[in-house]
Amino acid sequence: MFNYVDIRLPDLLVDVEEKLGRLKEAIADLPPQRSGDPVWAVWKMKGAFEKDVKQLVEGRPEQGAVGLFQTFRRLREQFREAIFRQAPEFKPFERPAKHRAGGLEPPTMPPSPIDHSTAKESVTEEEALEPLGARDPGRFVYMNEVLETART
Repeated sequence: MFNYVDIRLPDLLVDVEEKLGRLKEAIADLPPQRSGDPVWAVWKMKGAFEKDVKQLVEGRPEQGAVGLFQTFRRLREQFREAIFRQAPEFKPFERPAKHRAGGLEPPTMPPSPIDHSTAKESVTEEEALEPLGARDPGRFVYMNEVLETART
């Protein structure tokens, strides 16, 4: 059973004052009450967020800030160049027997039967995809090597 004699009024007042002080501190930590239409406030915050994301993705050229698009495009081009530089150069004829042992320069490509002086300069879709840098010098793949690899 609860004994009312053990509770003293001054102790109870001190306990209430402490709890009241903590409650006032917690209320002070709350953000200020929004005035106006809450739906409008949410739309305004959404618009600001969209603007920030757009600037992050597209960048701000007038301020010299690059966005994700420019960063990814530059990194993609660097990656393509690195892969392209590692690729061997394809020779559309068989490797001569004297060059198969190695140590000698690969033969030059035979003259083409097509007259290039009258041909129009046209870039095919595949040529447009190839980077302009030089390939790995000294690495050549000949037609017979490609066929042997395809058969296995």
